[in-house]
Amino acid sequence: MWQDVVTAALVGTERQSLTFTPPNNKLGELLRRLDSTDAEGSLLSAAGAIALYQKAGQLPVKDSQPLPKECELDDQPCCSSRAGHHLDLMLNGEYKELLPEWLAATAKVGKRVPDLNLPDLLELGRKQSELREAILPVLGKRGYWLASQNLDWNYVVGDVKETWQTGSRAARKLILKNLRAENPSAARERLATTWASEGAKEKVAFLETFQTGLSVEDEPFLEAALDERSKEVRRVAAQLLARLPKSRLCLRMIERSRSLLIFKQEGELYLEVILPESCDKAMSRDAIESKVIHNLGEKAGWLLQMLANVPPSFWCSTWKTNPAQLIQVVDRSDWQSLLIKGWAIAALRHQDSDWAEAILPTVSKLALVSRLYSYLLLTDEQLIAGLIEVLPRDHREAFIRHLLPSNSVGLSSKDQGGFHLLCYYREPWSAEFSHAVLEGVYLYTENSNGVPYWPLLLALKEFACYITPSLTHKAAALSTVAKEGTPWMNAINEFLAILQFRYEMLQALGSKS
Repeated sequence: MWQDVVTAALVGTERQSLTFTPPNNKLGELLRRLDSTDAEGSLLSAAGAIALYQKAGQLPVKDSQPLPKECELDDQPCCSSRAGHHLDLMLNGEYKELLPEWLAATAKVGKRVPDLNLPDLLELGRKQSELREAILPVLGKRGYWLASQNLDWNYVVGDVKETWQTGSRAARKLILKNLRAENPSAARERLATTWASEGAKEKVAFLETFQTGLSVEDEPFLEAALDERSKEVRRVAAQLLARLPKSRLCLRMIERSRSLLIFKQEGELYLEVILPESCDKAMSRDAIESKVIHNLGEKAGWLLQMLANVPPSFWCSTWKTNPAQLIQVVDRSDWQSLLIKGWAIAALRHQDSDWAEAILPTVSKLALVSRLYSYLLLTDEQLIAGLIEVLPRDHREAFIRHLLPSNSVGLSSKDQGGFHLLCYYREPWSAEFSHAVLEGVYLYTENSNGVPYWPLLLALKEFACYITPSLTHKAAALSTVAKEGTPWMNAINEFLAILQFRYEMLQALGSKS
């Protein structure tokens, strides 16, 4: 009957009337009542009745698969309902920038997330890979059990052997990263067993895990990776080798560049720069790209890439000088931007704290007017933040605070780069340092006469993520010096709201703020 209805509908009731023999059942009784003089109405009514009849007669599909094994009872205590409420807000987009801190604080006190939040949190981890490591410790047994039921969440590692063979790229990368932290050699050997069959994107992702536990033992594997056809694979391998001062790649870069920089003293110290003549196959193998880098000529771009791979301490030992003196000499050079940025990248790669301290103020100023790092997949922001992390932890705040103004004007861009470094200092601040920053914000707001200083206004939201939450009550004084209806008031209200939320969030977790 259904086919008869479909045929009549396709041909049209003017050309072909609906004819069929109704069955001897309840459906047939209903179809016999249709008004045959109304061709269109009969067709539509018959279609509706038959369709409904078919649906009503369908039996549910039987799943022959066995039920999954029940989740074990969780011995990890759940966080409080108040802490769960804060998590709800962040998963729904409010104060989402604070989620990493909430995850870290929850893991620190040994708690897990409420069961109802597990699907949203697991899905967020699927979309934002940078959160995965922080998510895993707070999932509890139910979170791991739930992830095992959904292939989209297989970044939550279960059976290592099976996941390495069949898991997604993200799941396999997480296995390697965890294994690198425990046993770098075992991780490298595991990767070697499948390396030849991996795609270029997989190879890039897996090589990135070598940043954990990198040592000279990794050099043979990374050196071989320089022979890969993929330019991206060679680039990552070269960046890792550049972090090993005695690697063959570093030695090759030293040989290429040592004759291109000449330190002279004729009346005053100066640095003569000679650009390389060509980029040969050996240089391309070492991931020196021949394309023109933004704001630099082709040959200058080759030199920048070479300098980024040479341990910066090499120049100090060769010329019997120190980083501060070299930077002072370069400040007078036409090649200042190229040399400073090449040395800055090298200081970051080789974790040279002496160079980082000497070069950071200059780098932060240059970052405002030019961007040369895109070819290294490195932004100005990542470079400056990375160099700050190179400084000894107990020295970072003192270094930045020394560059902040000590007068009654408050924070501004005219403070020798201190404000710009402060914007990239992204880790929890001490109470003393937080107090100094709040004082600087207060003084500038008080003296601004309502005129907005946009860099500071935009930075306030970031500052709220790192200032010690226990100073929330002191920060509230900012609202007394900001004029109503001005951008200052709006920015300060947002700043105070984030800081207050952090304070309540950490209090709910029982974490010290």
